[in-house]
Amino acid sequence: MSTEPVPTSWHDHAPSVPGGALDPLTRLEVIEDVRYLKATYLRLLDTQRWEELVALFVDDATFVLETSTEPVVLHGVAPWLANLRRTLSGGTTVHQVHQAEIDVVDANSAGARWAMTDYVVPSPATGRPPFYGHGHYTETYRRIDGTWRITSLELTRLMLDHPAFTLVPQG
Repeated sequence: MSTEPVPTSWHDHAPSVPGGALDPLTRLEVIEDVRYLKATYLRLLDTQRWEELVALFVDDATFVLETSTEPVVLHGVAPWLANLRRTLSGGTTVHQVHQAEIDVVDANSAGARWAMTDYVVPSPATGRPPFYGHGHYTETYRRIDGTWRITSLELTRLMLDHPAFTLVPQG
């Protein structure tokens, strides 16, 4: 168990910045930029707009995806995109994040932890059952030429629930 004090505000958790503290307005702008980037990621993921989705990442991004056995580690957006297409194409997903803990390192880099919930209904061709998942995204970000990009993404799971039934809308 950690003995570090639990931060009660971003003031308590803000890392020191070489050359002095980041001004509060810049810090808030970075936080809002990161929130917007994450919201865009979720929308493009759930609508399966793959090419637009990969444009949110640096080419050499690192991905760590927890599985029921060992984590899958992927280096670069190309293998990650291939994995997404194989596992999600033709299915339906709903991803939601909340309770963001955004750490601003400086005006051009940040990190965040997001509590997440997803509902995944795989394509019938996969033979996999639908599931609800709960866990966390841990990510790092960098602003390059004025545009924020995701540099690393880790998805950990706290719980996976495979329902015994599939909800079908009444029509």
